[in-house]
Amino acid sequence: MNAATAGREILGNIPPWLQAGMYAATLGSAVIAGLRVAARARRWARGQPETQQLPFRERVRDFAQRAVAQRQIGSTDRAAGIAHKMVVSGFLVAFLATVLTAIDHDLGVPLLRGRFYLLFAFTADFFGLLFLAGLSILLYRRLAPQPGAAPTYRRRADNIALLALYAVGLTGFLVEGARIAADHWPAHERVSVGGWLFGLAVAALEGSADPRAVHRALWAAHVVAVAAFFLALPFSQLLHLLAAPANILLRARPLGGLRPAAPELPPAGTLGAFSWKQLLDLDTCTGCGRCSAVCPATLAERPLSPMGLLQHLREAGDGTDAALVGTAVDPDELWSCTTCGACEEVCPVAIHHIDRIVDLRRYLVERGDVPAAAARAMESLAGKGNLWGNAPGERGQWLEALGVPPLSEGEACETIYWIGCAAACDEQARRVAEATLRLLRKAGVSFGVLGSRERCSGDFARRVGDEGLFQNLAAANTRALLSHRPRRIVTHCPHCLNTFRREYELGEIEIVHHTAFLVQLVAEGRLQPARPAARVLTFHDPCYLTRYHGLGDAPRALLAAVPGCSVREMPRSGARALCCGGGGGQVLVDIRVGQRIPDLRFEEARATGAEGIATACPFCKIMLAPVPAERGLEGRVTVRDVAEVLAEACL
Repeated sequence: MNAATAGREILGNIPPWLQAGMYAATLGSAVIAGLRVAARARRWARGQPETQQLPFRERVRDFAQRAVAQRQIGSTDRAAGIAHKMVVSGFLVAFLATVLTAIDHDLGVPLLRGRFYLLFAFTADFFGLLFLAGLSILLYRRLAPQPGAAPTYRRRADNIALLALYAVGLTGFLVEGARIAADHWPAHERVSVGGWLFGLAVAALEGSADPRAVHRALWAAHVVAVAAFFLALPFSQLLHLLAAPANILLRARPLGGLRPAAPELPPAGTLGAFSWKQLLDLDTCTGCGRCSAVCPATLAERPLSPMGLLQHLREAGDGTDAALVGTAVDPDELWSCTTCGACEEVCPVAIHHIDRIVDLRRYLVERGDVPAAAARAMESLAGKGNLWGNAPGERGQWLEALGVPPLSEGEACETIYWIGCAAACDEQARRVAEATLRLLRKAGVSFGVLGSRERCSGDFARRVGDEGLFQNLAAANTRALLSHRPRRIVTHCPHCLNTFRREYELGEIEIVHHTAFLVQLVAEGRLQPARPAARVLTFHDPCYLTRYHGLGDAPRALLAAVPGCSVREMPRSGARALCCGGGGGQVLVDIRVGQRIPDLRFEEARATGAEGIATACPFCKIMLAPVPAERGLEGRVTVRDVAEVLAEACL
């Protein structure tokens, strides 16, 4: 083999009329596809502006991980992750090979010659084989779904589009093999590993047929496959090949942030009220089912499937003024969401599911169509500043009984301990605050509390859909907090933590979860767990703590510091933990359909054989604490906050 003379004649054996047909078919189908994509883009553009966007560097990093490396898919489904990497890498190399071929042939730049041609041929064929192998895996999984696989959303057009893409790769190798056979097997073409193997198959099948005629026929079939792929792409879920990279690169918010309600919108509850990013989300969804496979509402057989919701909204039509709730979406779907973020955590294409649900809840709130428990809670929030209906003055009475006087208005305070309305009003949650207060005092921390001037942080109001009420609560709390000029705010409630960090404007004030603050005090020796306080526990990760803010290490470190305490992890833990069922207003708004989500989580905890459940969120404790008694296990299985476990060891 003479490497210096290696190369091939581009479009050799293809008559001019057939070449013209190729240009006409590919350009024509590409124009039709482009017009369809442009129509979808115009639909996106009709959406409302996005007022937020992640920093550019963070979006680029996310793009590299999700779109290029396909890391998000592999983290939840290893086989699918490998297959997608094979397809993406093969597709990108095939696209580059097509560009280089066009530069050589159409622009007359002699690139594909000599040693570069050998490298080009080997690389293109190697990645082409990966492309076909990856597509084979995906086709098999689609056409023969395995037991236990995630529920998926499939249309006939999606299968046709995927088969067309497979045909592009398959006919491409057949054409290359037929060309090599028609050229009498040039020695340098052995580097075209795929083409050489397919050439052997073509030669065996063509028998006495003219190799050049077989090559032309297969070449024409390849052109038809390419045109079919172009035509199918914008009419199927393969549109995500274009939409997904854009959606990831244009990601608007971190997990835990919500799109604020715009002051002036088209009719609420319509597609026109969505932002352009939310409309892009709809065309980005691949129907892979990963979101629904981890959704606690779906697992509890409630009406909500995040994947189904997206698909129904996408199929609502191109109009922007048609009402969605009651047609494309059932209200019970919206009220079933716990806003746990599991759907967004596993979504490989960075879709903001929760934004859309909360926007539609806002529409229901506007028209007064809310569950009775939610209506009562919002009335209590508006009038008394808490969900439970307690008088504002009661908020500080129990603190004064513990000898913790509230700060005077305007009094400077470096560290404010935010009690939160759950601990102020609910007995289960109050024990968390009492344990934390005793630990702070034991450690000699100088801190202050607001007492009766605290209001609910507004997490419930905002996620139920009453944006105006949230803004009022946020304004009152912000004024009260800033009047004391604190350097840090410590809270044991992950919902308050998230609201302060993501949705308040508190400047440079540090927002700290109580477990992070307590673990620092233990590390400094200001708290010394000496007495055995527990034996075998399992830790339930609060969604708003671990998934939203990645703060699952601190509570585990505190449990590890307690003598005699060991932790058995549940199968779903950390950022992939199952929700307790209390978020998104569900602590008071319970959809009486399907199973109770805390029951599902309790069963997972019991399966570990642990003697107790530790958590780090008052709402998680409120949801899980009654379950043992309901199962006849009162006194045998305990549910406690990490601060309570630590207090027993330190005090």
